[in-house]
Amino acid sequence: MLATLRSKTGGIIAKAFIGLLALSFAVWGINDIFTGYRSEALVTVGDIEISRQDYQNALQQRTRTLSVQLKRSIQSDEIKALGIDRQVLGDLIRQASLDSQAQNLRLSVSDKEIARQIATNPNFQSAGGTFDPRSFRQVLAQAGYSEADFVIQERQRILRSELASAVDQELSVPSALTKAAWIYNNEKRKARYFVLPESAAEKPADPSDSELKTYYENNKRIFTAPEFRTLSLLRLQPEDVAETVSVSEDDLKAAYEKRIGNYSIPEKRTIQQIAFLNKQEADAAYKRISEGTDFLEIAKEKGLTERDYSLGSLTQAAVPDAVIGVAAFALDQGKVSEPINGSLATVIVRVTDIVFGSTQPFEEVRASLEKDLKLERGKEEILNLHDRIEDDRAGGSSLTEIGKALSLPVMMVDGVDRSGKDLAGKSIDTLPAPAAVLKLAFESDVGVENDPVETPEEGFVWVDVVAVTPEALKPFADVKEEATKLWLQSKKNDALRATARKLMDQANQGGSFEAIAKEAGQEIKTTEELTRQSNSTDLGRFGLQALFATPKGKVGMSQPVNSTGMLLFETIDIITPTYTADNEQVKQVATALRGGMSQDLLQQYLVDLQAKLGVNINDRLWSEMQDPNSYSGSQQRGSGIF
Repeated sequence: MLATLRSKTGGIIAKAFIGLLALSFAVWGINDIFTGYRSEALVTVGDIEISRQDYQNALQQRTRTLSVQLKRSIQSDEIKALGIDRQVLGDLIRQASLDSQAQNLRLSVSDKEIARQIATNPNFQSAGGTFDPRSFRQVLAQAGYSEADFVIQERQRILRSELASAVDQELSVPSALTKAAWIYNNEKRKARYFVLPESAAEKPADPSDSELKTYYENNKRIFTAPEFRTLSLLRLQPEDVAETVSVSEDDLKAAYEKRIGNYSIPEKRTIQQIAFLNKQEADAAYKRISEGTDFLEIAKEKGLTERDYSLGSLTQAAVPDAVIGVAAFALDQGKVSEPINGSLATVIVRVTDIVFGSTQPFEEVRASLEKDLKLERGKEEILNLHDRIEDDRAGGSSLTEIGKALSLPVMMVDGVDRSGKDLAGKSIDTLPAPAAVLKLAFESDVGVENDPVETPEEGFVWVDVVAVTPEALKPFADVKEEATKLWLQSKKNDALRATARKLMDQANQGGSFEAIAKEAGQEIKTTEELTRQSNSTDLGRFGLQALFATPKGKVGMSQPVNSTGMLLFETIDIITPTYTADNEQVKQVATALRGGMSQDLLQQYLVDLQAKLGVNINDRLWSEMQDPNSYSGSQQRGSGIF
């Protein structure tokens, strides 16, 4: 297949980014090739159409994956804010581009190859390394795929992979580039240094009113108060309705029995195991043990170490083989089992220690269990209250009136800026779902009835903008004291930099580092050998960058680690590493360079491929999917939104 592919592609195809769940990179060159749309397809790439449902399925899959990774649900506003919707559409366009090219080249994958790929996928194999149909179905179910859908997508994945692999073996990294990159990463430098304190600069005189007003006029942004909004918030959280929910004693006891595992510490046993080739060998060993031979003596004869025969301290559920687990947990401490026919081998086990389990009594967990049940039922009640609140709002009731009628908390925020700070500049820590609430508050306006914000706790917050205070330049008289402090600090910093530069120039124009340190009255310190990747507590990030830009024997300057004063240093040694082509680190650098070059080729290839195939986006349908009210009726060309 690969030989045929290379003959058709001429070796110019770059490596594609494959994997159904992989995060995307930017869509290169799309701006220049977005044209019109046809039919009701969301996107057409060559002869391949991407439907609205295709996009929604892919977006749902991506969102589910991110939710699992973040261990929380992803809200719709986060999807847009993070650009996940555009990333997903970009992925579909890239995949369709490669699929279309595969069709043009008449490439295909046989059913036999699909079956082989699935059978050898480690995710679908048993502990023994063979294909396990049950595992296969379970993994697909968890990922939300049917078997037919997975086979289709696996076929496409293999084609994309084969299409990409045509260029891999032809791509090599020039040895000169590898050497230069490796030396750059591993070069070491040493420096001696001292910090020039703020006191080394003369204290500037107080500014005149004219100077201060000029500073004020030139730095208006510093003295501008942000926009503030006064908000009314109605909160509907599970805990807000939990106390109104009743739980009977029978319900509590039934829940306790159902969740008994949550309140139990299971028994653990320390288990040793010896596996045998067959039952006859196991029977012979068990007979010897019964006659007095030590269990570990048998293990030693078989060449087993403690790591081989010790399973550790396990619960019954954690024993890899359920049959062995049942037998082991039926033994008394110190006893050896008869031969057990496990799923993979015949074994003899010994239990050397037992830690008995325990269960918290009902009365001990009653309070926490009741709280949990009330919260769970509160979540169910929330949906009913949500609909009632929406009806009341439609009827003209204010959030305050609704909150009073339903005994729900209403929060008045007298003034908050976009960052969540109040009029005094302090963070407001009591805002529910702060990011989403602030985003909505500053997108809305007075008198606008907004949809509620969903909270991570599966509740809602209704937001009304009561008043808007636009950002405004503070009067000069109100900020004169602040402006004076900032002006003085600015002048002091300028004077300190001038003093440091004067000392640096003295040393670089025939003086010595010792002389300028003595003039500054500072002690010279020496760094250890540093690379560009070092985390230097002496020089800091900016000092390290300056060190690698300063020749040996020369003096440089930078901001110090604590940002107070100025750092002066002299490069006293440059250690160039010895380059060896077969060094393991050199190979890693070459691999990283090759990956970057492959991505560059991919960028060029996709630009060319998409231009030839034609990528057409239905702007009207895309706009409707983003916001049903946002589409103006005109079509954009080359909008570059992805």
